[in-house]
Amino acid sequence: MYQAHFPLSLITGGGKNNKQYNDKIQSESLDWLRFPLILGVIFIHAFGPALTEVYPNSYYDYIRIIFSHVLTHVAVPCFFVISGLFFFWNIREWNLESYAIKLRKRLRSVFIPYMLWNTIAIALPIFRKLLGVLIKGKPVSELVACIHNVDWIHAYWDSSWWDTDHVNFLGWSMARSGPYSIPMWFLRDLMVLIVLTPVIYWLVRRLRLGWPALLGLFYLSNLWPCIPGLGIGSIFYFSIGAFFGINKINMIQTFRCVRYPIALLAAILFVIEVKFDGHNTPIGNIIYPFWILTAVVTTINIAASLVAHHQVKDHPVLGKSSFFIYCLHTILVLEFSSKIMSKLLPGSNELLMTLRYLTTPLLCATLCLVIFLSLRKCLPGLLGVITGNRE
Repeated sequence: MYQAHFPLSLITGGGKNNKQYNDKIQSESLDWLRFPLILGVIFIHAFGPALTEVYPNSYYDYIRIIFSHVLTHVAVPCFFVISGLFFFWNIREWNLESYAIKLRKRLRSVFIPYMLWNTIAIALPIFRKLLGVLIKGKPVSELVACIHNVDWIHAYWDSSWWDTDHVNFLGWSMARSGPYSIPMWFLRDLMVLIVLTPVIYWLVRRLRLGWPALLGLFYLSNLWPCIPGLGIGSIFYFSIGAFFGINKINMIQTFRCVRYPIALLAAILFVIEVKFDGHNTPIGNIIYPFWILTAVVTTINIAASLVAHHQVKDHPVLGKSSFFIYCLHTILVLEFSSKIMSKLLPGSNELLMTLRYLTTPLLCATLCLVIFLSLRKCLPGLLGVITGNRE
């Protein structure tokens, strides 16, 4: 049964049976968290493309800010923490051999899907133009123009840019970038961090908490140059997970010790961020990293509490489909879901627009899940390749 209070000694592994139980809760909590976080990612991308009408200063506008600009922005940082933790957690001895084994596994599970999904995103509009030429007799010049419009040099790295108007207090640009398939920026940064894991391991061993603390100063102050593939948020949150993984410290139990003050601070910062539209205003942008950091800890604490109290349980299909949904959702599915909900809930009043906004990401996730299950049944080999054999 779940223990209401854990002695501090359990944080450092005291007690074999309790340590096994705590590690089990940690694993199950983070596994369960994957699907809700993927829903959060869909909500982030649903803010702009899904609906364009806005009632200024209305509850509809605030709901969109809450779900697409503030609350859900915890998702990707959580994924970096989870990735850093699990990368090192099961390594008993860090050496060149273990590093090579990890690289080979990530080549299959990260690099190959990254290249494939970006290629799909690039090829899809070209294929649509080709069909237009072959079936509808449209001019070949449209197809040629579509091919020429692809920034082939940067397509697989940094062809897409956003937040180009964001600067820190020194005037440095805080623009962010991604490959042609924008959500793949997470995998891009993750690949860079995986290559740099020997450096991260050495720094964690040498500096211990000093390494994530140093990165935290850069992160919270927004003092970091704009480097495609090595954003400060990526390396900071990955290093937090790496610290726990390298030192074999149970992250869930550690976060639990500060759950109440951190949750209170997160609630206060959440209200402020909603008021100032997340990182889209100067004040919101300053507070944003503090909100995300407290929200990451609070999110993981909530997940652990729900799992430990048997309120939720990881569903194998949802967990395994999360990566596929993440890769697919912006490739036609979210756009199609928006059109479907516009047909099912037509109208421009505030209530209908709110319902459309809230249901579009849910429909998108459902459609992606249906496609995942269909491929798993009919084309399991193809599904294995495009998801990095996560099945």
